[in-house]
Amino acid sequence: MIKLLIFTIIIAFIHALEELEIEGKTKHGWARNLPTKRFYNKFTKYIIGKEITLYHIYLIIRVFLFYHIVFIFNSWTLKLECQILSCISFYFVFEDFLWFLLNPRFRLSHFKRRYISWHRRWIYNFIPVSYFWGIIIGIALLLLGRQL
Repeated sequence: MIKLLIFTIIIAFIHALEELEIEGKTKHGWARNLPTKRFYNKFTKYIIGKEITLYHIYLIIRVFLFYHIVFIFNSWTLKLECQILSCISFYFVFEDFLWFLLNPRFRLSHFKRRYISWHRRWIYNFIPVSYFWGIIIGIALLLLGRQL
């Protein structure tokens, strides 16, 4: 499992670099300046607390399918599924945080609510709520997978 988590961090790092190239080294994240369709309704407001773009929907599907490629070579098991879903959960937290660390317009010093308009809900101006839940879900799935 450690190898899979290291792999997840490496892939998230490369994806963060890719998004910096796509979006530009700007203070406008969440595909704000990209020509992509945007959805904001009760579902997106409740689940993620903001709009979602078609770019991000395709991205989520791609990551989900990418991690599940293992089932082409192995039989499906609940244990392996939990490990994969855990890594996907960690992946999105790692990738998003790395985008800020690698972006010269942000860095760690600007990783605060007042500078990041698209993360609307924070815990004590320290961590976006989505990161908190991504980490909690990732740990829970990881522990569940270890018990199976």
